[in-house]
Amino acid sequence: MCALLSFVGTSIGVLAGVAATASAISPEAQAAEDLVFAVYYEGLPEERAHQLTAAGATHLAEFLRSGDREKFHSNIVLALGISAHPQTFETLEWYGRDEPGDVGPGVYRARVAVPVAMGHLSRTDDRALAWLARRARNGVKPPRWRMAGRRSDGLADTMRSQVLNGLAVSRREDAAELLAEISQLESDPGAGAALVLLQRLRSEPTLRPEATQ
Repeated sequence: MCALLSFVGTSIGVLAGVAATASAISPEAQAAEDLVFAVYYEGLPEERAHQLTAAGATHLAEFLRSGDREKFHSNIVLALGISAHPQTFETLEWYGRDEPGDVGPGVYRARVAVPVAMGHLSRTDDRALAWLARRARNGVKPPRWRMAGRRSDGLADTMRSQVLNGLAVSRREDAAELLAEISQLESDPGAGAALVLLQRLRSEPTLRPEATQ
């Protein structure tokens, strides 16, 4: 009996050690997880997202690549866009790819959030603005993906609206010019509303310098 108890005790100790090792992550990665693995009713806190380190951003990108913690992918997408660390554009471009198939609700919400994340990123990365501008000028085709169990009707309109919102979030003067052009040439009320939003955002203080324009 004593031998059995000793074996059980040793086994529990080993398992506890393994669990502790598996759960041990850097403080930067833990701070990143604390930011995104939460529910926000008034939007992701931008100030905290700006504080993400490169290591924290890399850690979050791994969840998008692996498909883990899908429920929080939209928070991750927005946090990465706001943080604007190197490789963010490549990660968002990859995640927002248009490939056929059904996706879960978490991936659906996150892909819809990609244009707004690109808008945040475009404040310092011209590639993100170009990504938005191409879709604003050429129109958004109906995506080949959809949320499982739902029709995809209206998804193209939703994505276009998000592209316009992304341009507004950029706060950039060249984005304002593009929105004004689209609003006038296409009589697009959505572009006009996005332009008003952009102008309002430009009057507010920003947490980081905008891209050179």
